[in-house]
Amino acid sequence: MNFQKLIAFILTSLILLTNSCILNKEHAIRSVTVKSYLAEVENNKIHKRGQILEYVEVYNEDGKLLYFKEDGGLADEEKKLVYDSSGYLTNEFLTKYGQFQYEKKYQNDSLGQCYEEHIYRANGDSTKIKNTHNSNGELIKKLYYWDWETPHLYTDFQSDDNEKTEKDYKIDGTRWHLIKRNFDKKGRLIRYREYKNFTTQERDTKYTYNKKNDLIKEITYDSSRSVIEESKYSYEYDKNKNWIKKIMYRDEKPIVIDERKIEYF
Repeated sequence: MNFQKLIAFILTSLILLTNSCILNKEHAIRSVTVKSYLAEVENNKIHKRGQILEYVEVYNEDGKLLYFKEDGGLADEEKKLVYDSSGYLTNEFLTKYGQFQYEKKYQNDSLGQCYEEHIYRANGDSTKIKNTHNSNGELIKKLYYWDWETPHLYTDFQSDDNEKTEKDYKIDGTRWHLIKRNFDKKGRLIRYREYKNFTTQERDTKYTYNKKNDLIKEITYDSSRSVIEESKYSYEYDKNKNWIKKIMYRDEKPIVIDERKIEYF
């Protein structure tokens, strides 16, 4: 695996871990800092070889993300999020390599459901997104307006007890892209599939977790069911049962070491 693919894979894994309840919410988290290093084995011991990535997340006392920063990797970026007095997300700002990229504004109803999003980019382009929710408050449709007035794409969302699907269409109804996510009874992502034009499978990844709900194995297959990538993970934990060290393995060899520092309120 080349370096760029490795960094992309690490970032994807970190996002997955962030979205999979990696933190024990019994203890309020103020900030999380993760430093990633290449791993090497010497004298039958695993050592850090060189830092390749660092990211920081800062939360408020309600557990809402306020700030994110990534140094290294494919693109250094910084994101800031703003909430109103009711705790609803209203603004998001993104910079890369110190340069402003976009501001995203969220319009919410009295229930906190975002019914419209406005994206203003540094080059002057803007996008409007209209969201539709069902009576249960679940998002069921996104409609994208590239030039603010004319819709160009839309996404339909469907969900049942253990599967959520996203279907992307061009505005004329042409099928474009399909994503299927499957979850276990604990709400953990256990399978992720992508399809081009709804029929041609591009990716199928399965996930396995330990008793602490941390990812310990993921396998990605191509359309012929051949294994593209297989990764395994081991962990060390703090007294609050949150991991503070993670090692990623490929072909039973350590590839990356992540060290995580957690600051509690």
